[in-house]
Amino acid sequence: MNAPVYSPIQQEVIVLAAVLDLIDDMVNLRTFGQPITDRPTNLVLNTRTDQRVFAILLGDFLSLPQAHRGGAAPFGLSVPTQEETGSART
Repeated sequence: MNAPVYSPIQQEVIVLAAVLDLIDDMVNLRTFGQPITDRPTNLVLNTRTDQRVFAILLGDFLSLPQAHRGGAAPFGLSVPTQEETGSART
């Protein structure tokens, strides 16, 4: 079965939707709790388990895109080259 071909705008929408889902999973009031003040403050994770899950999700969020089993990258996206730096590699 051939993989579908996505336009650049469709690829951008897929990436943005994935980013929003990952951030929503990492940062929510259940894991951080409601801040007591309305001043800028540090957020503290509620439990040790929340800390571990946050670290795993953050690592996944920051990891490089990987092609599955040596094939093409998901959704027709390009895999970053070694020459690219910064956010171009995420």
